[in-house]
Amino acid sequence: MTAHVAYPALDPSGLPATLSRTILQQTLRGDLGFPGLVVTDALIMEGVLGGGESAAVVKALGAGCDLLLYPTDLTACIDAIDRAVDDRRLDRNAIGLSLERRKRWSEWANAERRPAKVTDDDVIWAEELADRVVYRIRGDSFAITDKLDIVVVDDDLGGPYPPPSRQPFVETLRAGGLQAGMVDSPSGSRDRGVVVALFGDIRSWKGRPGYSAGALAAVHATLAAASAAAQKAILVQFSHPRLASTIPGDAPMFCAWGGEAVMQRAAARFLTRKRKASVRSEMGAGR
Repeated sequence: MTAHVAYPALDPSGLPATLSRTILQQTLRGDLGFPGLVVTDALIMEGVLGGGESAAVVKALGAGCDLLLYPTDLTACIDAIDRAVDDRRLDRNAIGLSLERRKRWSEWANAERRPAKVTDDDVIWAEELADRVVYRIRGDSFAITDKLDIVVVDDDLGGPYPPPSRQPFVETLRAGGLQAGMVDSPSGSRDRGVVVALFGDIRSWKGRPGYSAGALAAVHATLAAASAAAQKAILVQFSHPRLASTIPGDAPMFCAWGGEAVMQRAAARFLTRKRKASVRSEMGAGR
C-alpha cells in the first residue's frame, strides 16, 4: 500500500509515493524487485487530491499502482482512465500487465488450498490475541460491582462510513454475568458502577490526531457526575494508548486499542475477570 507522503530522498520532485513513478517503478519494482500488487491508500485523503480525484487516479495508475482504494465517484474515475488510455497518457500495455497481476493474485487468494471459511480455531486465536493486548494504563484498582452503567462517548461519528456497533461490549458483559446497561449519564445509584467507553479510532476524515474537545468534555462530565454520586468509575479507551494523556481525571483506565467488535469483547472480558477476582478477594476476606 502506498502512502500519500513525499520522500525527497527517494524522489526529489516531492510527489507523494502514490503518484511517484520514481518510487513505485524504480525503487519498488526495480531496486526491491517487488512483483505483487501495489494498492493506493484511500483516495479520499487530501494528500493526493490537489488536482481532483479523477486526476489523482490517472496519476496513480501512471505511477504504477494496480488497485485504487476508496474512490468516491467511480463513474468519473473510469471515464478519466478511459480518456487517459485513449490519448496515451496511460500506457495500455502497462494497464494490461496490472490487470494480469490482479487476476493472478486473485486466483491465488481464491485457490482451494486456502481455507474456504473462518474456522473455530481462527476465532479462538483472534479472541485470545485480543485478550493479550488489553492492558492497564492507570490506576491499580479495577474493582467493580455486578451492576454497571455503561456511558458510551463516541468520537467516531460523522465520517463517511458508520462505526462498528457498540453492542458487543455490553452483550459480552452481560454474558459474563454482569448487569450492564447503556445510559446517557450515570444513574446516581451507589450500588451501580460506571464504565465510560470512549471510542476514538484514528481516522483521516477527522482532520485531527486525537479526541475532539466535545468527547473530552463528555468524559469529564461523566466522571464528575459519577464522583458526585459516589459511584465507582472506570474508563475504557478504545483507541491508541498515546491518547490516554489527553483524558482528564484520575479514574482507573485501561486500553483496548480500537472499536472493533473483537476488541469490545476483549475489554468486556477484562472487566469480567476483574469482577470475579474482586468477588474471590471479598470471599477470602470474609472467612
